[in-house]
Amino acid sequence: TGTAAATGISVSDGIPANTTYNAASLTVTGGGGGVVTDDTGDPLTVTGAVLAGGASMTVEFDVTID
Repeated sequence: TGTAAATGISVSDGIPANTTYNAASLTVTGGGGGVVTDDTGDPLTVTGAVLAGGASMTVEFDVTID
C-alpha cells in the first residue's frame, strides 16, 4: 500500500502438472515500464514491470488439461 511505485517486479509461475501450456497465451494487463515476458520454458516469467502505488497488474496464461 502507499503511493510509491514498485519497480523491477518479477513474477514466475510454473505450468500446472497434467496440463500443456497454450503457446503465446501469456498476457500482462496493467503495470508499466519495460515488461518482458518469457513463455519459452517452465516457469513462465514476467520481469521488469513497474507498478504505481495503488495500481494492480494481472498475469494470465492458458493451459489445456492433458
